[in-house]
Amino acid sequence: MYKSKSKSNKLLKMSVFAFIAIAASSCKLKEPTPDPTLLVNFYSATVGDKQVEFYAMSNYGSFHWNFDDGNTSTEKNPVHTYDEGGTYFVTLSVTGEGVTKEITKKISLALSNLQMLAGDQTFPNGKKWKLSYYSGDRLGEAVEGFPVTGNNSTTALASGILDQIDLGWAYEDEFLFKSDGSYQRIPKNGGSYGSSIYATIKDLTLLKVGTQGFNAFCYAACPAAEGAEYRFVEQEDLTIFSGIAMGNVTFKDVMTLSFTKDEFIGFLDFNKKCIITSLTPERMTLALFFTGVAELAPLNGATHALVLSFVPVN
Repeated sequence: MYKSKSKSNKLLKMSVFAFIAIAASSCKLKEPTPDPTLLVNFYSATVGDKQVEFYAMSNYGSFHWNFDDGNTSTEKNPVHTYDEGGTYFVTLSVTGEGVTKEITKKISLALSNLQMLAGDQTFPNGKKWKLSYYSGDRLGEAVEGFPVTGNNSTTALASGILDQIDLGWAYEDEFLFKSDGSYQRIPKNGGSYGSSIYATIKDLTLLKVGTQGFNAFCYAACPAAEGAEYRFVEQEDLTIFSGIAMGNVTFKDVMTLSFTKDEFIGFLDFNKKCIITSLTPERMTLALFFTGVAELAPLNGATHALVLSFVPVN
């Protein structure tokens, strides 16, 4: 039977279109399935005093957030406001294809200075600190401007200075602060880092004396007192008698620590009250005054100050 050329062309075009449609359908990319194993992670940003933005880095799946304060969310990128400052363990769970993966991260926000020092609700047994070198550690004369702002008389302490002068034992000692005001010094090697002049006058046993020109420092036997407490003041004027300036020197509006029962932190000397020059949840820096001249000891005079750093143990 004869077919016209136009009908043949029409059938050919229809066949071509049908082939293209089938080919396109067969080449269509498969939709990605929600698979939480691809990436389960998140980051956060504090945008207010107690408000935090959370961002899930997972691309697929359903999301469930636990903010560790009794509140949850199923949004991918929620914004949450906490009622109280503190440390929280936030958990993100991602579910896809019948599988759930989760990750937990710690966030800290709106911590008070006391919480940074003695710990918040996540430190039921208090917060321990120990000495740890930091680039800002230094030694200077007890004169106006030092140690709060520093001056030309300051000398930076080298990394691992206590190890270099054979007093590295002090890095192991611990200092426990509790939110109820109680305090415990925990000597790990039977003594404490401090002034050789103080140890000699007090007739303490010298376990080790500093080397390389640092014989004014020592590690001396000094049992910890039971039932000691600490006093934390956020802002006050601290006046000391300076053996360098030969008169009183006042450091205004400083944060201070002092202790009962003749206790101390970090460095043993006649001067038991120190200045907190910086404080974060991860690091505390103290200015510890000491007497470098024996004749000044009866006057509780301070000739110098050490700026030393501490980091949390637990």
